[in-house]
Amino acid sequence: MRASVYSFIAVGILGFSNLASASIWEPTANVVNFFSFPAFAAGPVAWSPTSTLGIFEDTETAFTTTPIAQFSSGANIAFSQIQGSQDWSIRVDSLVNGATVSSTGTLADSSRFQVAWLSSEGTASEKWVVQTGSTSNPWTPNFWQLLFTDTSLVSNNVSIAYATNIKPYQAGPVSNTPVPLPPAALSFLTGIVGFLTLRKRRTA
Repeated sequence: MRASVYSFIAVGILGFSNLASASIWEPTANVVNFFSFPAFAAGPVAWSPTSTLGIFEDTETAFTTTPIAQFSSGANIAFSQIQGSQDWSIRVDSLVNGATVSSTGTLADSSRFQVAWLSSEGTASEKWVVQTGSTSNPWTPNFWQLLFTDTSLVSNNVSIAYATNIKPYQAGPVSNTPVPLPPAALSFLTGIVGFLTLRKRRTA
């Protein structure tokens, strides 16, 4: 089962060809899914072993405040508009030590949000780093790879995550430009392929 999932991810990465610079997102369904696999990444990029993500308001600029919600590795986030209001309620269900942990928060005025990664987690230097890039492919337009880079560090400074049922928010027409496979995605693919090869040898 796991091998099938990893194979699907590897094939999906090969298809990533659309680049978007947007960092503000909105849901395309009632539930948004986030997940990441930092432990499987390898290559010339200094991947971080941590994967804690935070959900922030679309108007946030400093990212020094407490996020509306945060989670590690993966989560299902349910969106629902508060009756009689422009605000939206979010419920985050994530898996922690084998148990489901839930938390709630509120997005003001709309369902739009930003995603940030907690760099240097657990140290005095930890800080939230807003997403620095994103890619999708034309066959699954609401499935996105998100890239985070902490330029203040020289190691453990890159993390990636995946999200389904989201799309970039644009005040005007959306325009995605086809580009070659990003280096970060290629590096991650290398790690996935290496992991699958190692797993096959061990089970042979």
